[in-house]
Amino acid sequence: MHFIVFLTASCGGTHYLGPQDVLRLVSPGYPESYDTDLSCRWRIVGPTGHYLTFQFREMNLPRAINCSLTDYVQIEEANATSE
Repeated sequence: MHFIVFLTASCGGTHYLGPQDVLRLVSPGYPESYDTDLSCRWRIVGPTGHYLTFQFREMNLPRAINCSLTDYVQIEEANATSE
């Protein structure tokens, strides 16, 4: 079985995964707090014909009524054939 594990504390970037690959993303500075006004965006590309699965092992976000005013995680699907 082939696994590639990225333990990245960078803020964003593109990662291309193979059929058996695992990607672990952490916020910059983890396990310490990250900087104020930080906006990170990762693009994760899986192999054709495969699905990506996301698991959140640990998440500590500030409590807020409206997520647009605080920290959040957003996952979007993009069809590679339409890019």
